[in-house]
Amino acid sequence: YGAMIIFSVVCLVARLCLLQEMIPGFQAKDYVKKVLLPVFYTTIPIVSVAFAVHSTISDQNLIIFCVESIFYCLLSILLVYLIGLSSFEKKNLAEMIKKKIS
Repeated sequence: YGAMIIFSVVCLVARLCLLQEMIPGFQAKDYVKKVLLPVFYTTIPIVSVAFAVHSTISDQNLIIFCVESIFYCLLSILLVYLIGLSSFEKKNLAEMIKKKIS
C-alpha cells in the first residue's frame, strides 16, 4: 500500500504542475491550501477514530459491522461539516437544506 500512496502523491504533483502550465491563473498553492489540507484534516481524525473503534471491538458480526458503518458515515459527515467546510460553504449548505425541507 505504501508504494500506491507514494505513486498517487507523485501523480498528484505531476497533475498540479500540468494544470499550472495549462490554466493561466491556476495556483497549486491555493489548491493545496483550500482543497487538500481540509481533506487531510478531516481524513486523519476519521481514520484514527475508525481504527481505534474497530480495534477495541473484539466481537465481529453483521450487526456490529452495520452499526460501525453507520457510525463511520455519521462521523464523516460531522467532521467534514465541522472541519472541512468553510463558513461560506456551511452557509450555502444550510440554505440548501432549508429549501429542501420547506
